[in-house]
Amino acid sequence: MTSIWMASAARGLFMAFVYALNSWAVLNAAQLSDGIAAIWSANAILMFAVIGRSFRQALPYYLGAAAASLFANALASFDTATVVMFTIANMSEVAIGSWTIARLRDSSQELYAPTNLLRFVGIAAGITALSASIAVTGVDTGRAEVWLSWFLSDWLGLLLVVPSLLVLRDRFSGFALAKENPKILLNRVAVYVLVLASALLVFGQNHYPLM
Repeated sequence: MTSIWMASAARGLFMAFVYALNSWAVLNAAQLSDGIAAIWSANAILMFAVIGRSFRQALPYYLGAAAASLFANALASFDTATVVMFTIANMSEVAIGSWTIARLRDSSQELYAPTNLLRFVGIAAGITALSASIAVTGVDTGRAEVWLSWFLSDWLGLLLVVPSLLVLRDRFSGFALAKENPKILLNRVAVYVLVLASALLVFGQNHYPLM
């Protein structure tokens, strides 16, 4: 029993470190970029960690990420209400998203298979819209701008990071090697084409602010 608790604590501490470091880097980059915010990838990393796990298995990751979110947002000099609501928004997004994905995905295929990927795009849009709506309750001014910034950066982070991490995990774990199944290779190519198209769409124009 002690070893189980120690393993859970280790997973929580590791997630806290990764989430806090990622949050700090993104928030710092946004503050230094004169209004050009970076892609928000912290929630995507947490989602990657909890997808496919039971609530009990995922709980240490959520607790570690929640603590890290509170710390990172407080370090960014947000007021208490903003810190709390941003953390609730982040954790709600990942919890609802992972629960929805588990029930809507085709379990016979990888999450990054085309059919599942299309479902993931829609789910990601829905949960980031929800989390943005929760987050803006913690700010007093510029709620429309905060909502749009949160939604776009968070949604793009989920779309770019989660499928890519899943592909890398499966590739390096030896699961469904491309040389053994050409369909897997086509799926991976499709994912990276979507990543490239998303990046070009966002960063290849100068009419709108990058957010």
